[in-house]
Amino acid sequence: MKLIVLDFTFCNKLYPWDVVPLACLIHEYKTEKYRIRFCNYSESVYKQLTDFGLIQLIESNKKQSHFPRPHQKNILPLWLIEEGAHNYYPGESKKYFENNHLNGLDLEPLHISLGEMINNIFDHSKSKIPGYTTTQFIPESNELITCVCDFGITIPKCINKHRISRSETQLNDLDAIILATQINYSSLSKPHNRGIGLNNLLNITTHLNGRFLIASGKAGFSKDGKKDHENFILKNRFPGTMVVITINTTKLEDKEFEISDELHIFN
Repeated sequence: MKLIVLDFTFCNKLYPWDVVPLACLIHEYKTEKYRIRFCNYSESVYKQLTDFGLIQLIESNKKQSHFPRPHQKNILPLWLIEEGAHNYYPGESKKYFENNHLNGLDLEPLHISLGEMINNIFDHSKSKIPGYTTTQFIPESNELITCVCDFGITIPKCINKHRISRSETQLNDLDAIILATQINYSSLSKPHNRGIGLNNLLNITTHLNGRFLIASGKAGFSKDGKKDHENFILKNRFPGTMVVITINTTKLEDKEFEISDELHIFN
C-alpha cells in the first residue's frame, strides 16, 4: 500500500480552515488506497489533531454513523457530510453550543449558516467524495468558527457552465465568486435556497460583526464585520470550495424560550 506522510514540523496551532480541507485531502487519498501517516508533531499539536478528529480519520476505515462526540468541549470534531444525513448536523451543532457555551443565547444564525453551506455541496459541487465540516468555539475572543469544504467542481466552474448554457460570456474565477455572493443570483440552485445561499451567509456575518471567507478555484472573497469586502487571487488553485463563517457570539440575541403546554406555571 502506498504511503503519504504529512509533516507538522512548522505547525503549532490548528483552526477549522486548516483541518477541514486536510480532511478532504486525506479522504480522497484513502479512497485511492493510500495509507496516511502524521509525523513531527508536538504534544499540543497531537492533542489538536485528536480533538478535531484527524487522528481518528487516518486510523479508522469505518464511516461515521453518529453525531461526533467531542474530545474537547470547545470543538465539534470532523463530520463527514453525506447526502441523507446532512440536515442533521446544523441542528445538533446549534443545540450543542447553546447548551455548553452560550446559555441563554440564540444560535439560529449558526444553524442557518451551516445549512446553507452544506446544501451547497449537494446542490452545486458534484464532488466525488463527501465534504467535511467542523466547528470550534474560542472563549478568549467569543468567536464561533465553522468551516465546510468539498473537492467538487468549484463555484467558478459551476457558474460558467450555467452561463454557457445561456450563451453568456464566461467569467474569470474572481468575477464568478463575486457574482455568486450577490443577492438573487442562482446557478441551478434547488428550490430550498435558490439565489440566497452565499448572500445569506454574508448578511448573517455582517449583522453579527463576524467574518465570511470563501475560497474556490483560483480566487477568494472575504468580509470582516461591516468593513468593505476583499477579493484575492490564490497563489495555488484550491481544488474545490471552502467556506468559513466566524460568528461574534457577543452579538447574538437572547433565546426565546417556548412555554410547554405541560408546564403549569400557576399551579
